[in-house]
Amino acid sequence: MTPDAVTLLQQNINKIVRLTCRDGEAIVAKITLVDPMDEEIVFDLVSTTDESKYEKFDREPAYLLPFSDILSVEALGDDKVQPAKTWGQTENLGTDGTFPRFSGVSK
Repeated sequence: MTPDAVTLLQQNINKIVRLTCRDGEAIVAKITLVDPMDEEIVFDLVSTTDESKYEKFDREPAYLLPFSDILSVEALGDDKVQPAKTWGQTENLGTDGTFPRFSGVSK
């Protein structure tokens, strides 16, 4: 990940971003921590295109994601629709621009 991408993540702590992972997963997340030394972020999951990767809890847990798994970062504006700034490849983000809501409810 480039220094610009790390800076973009750091500028968006406690804000909503869209992350595209190398495996094709698209995540909408609230960034809670950016650790440049260990090259990882901690985030609260808002939504994902692959809910099967996340255990369902009664409350919303935080997740860890290494920089090496992140293909692109898109800071979302206050309305969470218009992108504020983008880093990386975004042409493969969602087909209709929406993502399923992660409910956190056990099935």
